Amino acid sequence: MDEKRYGANGDPNLPAINEVVTQELYGLANDLGPGFSVSGICPLELTPQKGYTAKGTANLSYDGRPFGGGQLTTILFQPRDGTGSKDGFNPRFVALFPKETPRVKEGYAELFLPLGTIRGEEWKPGITCLSAERPVDEGEEHPTRSMRPTTPYEYLTHSIGEFRDAMNILLREDYDRVERRFKFTLDRGARDRRKRGGEHAIVWDHDEYFSQGYPCYPQTFFQVGAFLPIPGANEDYEIAKELVGAQEEQEEQEEIAAIV
Repeated sequence: MDEKRYGANGDPNLPAINEVVTQELYGLANDLGPGFSVSGICPLELTPQKGYTAKGTANLSYDGRPFGGGQLTTILFQPRDGTGSKDGFNPRFVALFPKETPRVKEGYAELFLPLGTIRGEEWKPGITCLSAERPVDEGEEHPTRSMRPTTPYEYLTHSIGEFRDAMNILLREDYDRVERRFKFTLDRGARDRRKRGGEHAIVWDHDEYFSQGYPCYPQTFFQVGAFLPIPGANEDYEIAKELVGAQEEQEEQEEIAAIV
């Protein structure tokens, strides 16, 4: 494998990254289940005006028709990248962490689908560890380590500990992937109020990694995820709920089994 095949943080080699992302998008369709297919892949392109590194798109279909909003948005993150918009956000917060600017999402639901992580010269399929964060409420004690204006409430889709362990597992020759997990970033039908459309951002939480003992980053470290909007409480929303719910139920059973 060529030295720095995928480039380095701040200077990604997008042709090489797009090659593995394209392959993984087809793998994603397979993991979603029978009837799903991906087409019309537009490669990642740099987004210097955004808080994340690069963006692409792809069409997602189910039984020959567009699924959800019909189009996946693929995002390339490097450490400290984040989604969001500065519009209408308190300027003093923006100054604290420019790339971490929560905004209210439109639509009914949004599904996050992890594609993978690039660590050094290796592509780790199906696993990401991004942080869904919301603004800290006025008077709320900040649970983390700084004066940053946001606080994490969920990982997409593996926790930092799971992510660290998976990175080590995937270095073994006899293990080539971890299970891909799907999660909602927006779900107006959810009981969990945090997912009902309040301000949030999806962030690669650089500081939290170190606070939990993650080793120093390699010069090349990227994560890639796809976002799918679902416009209403329709059949596609129910299918997405079943996908997420089945995985969450399995995770709960595994946690119980580990305790017993």
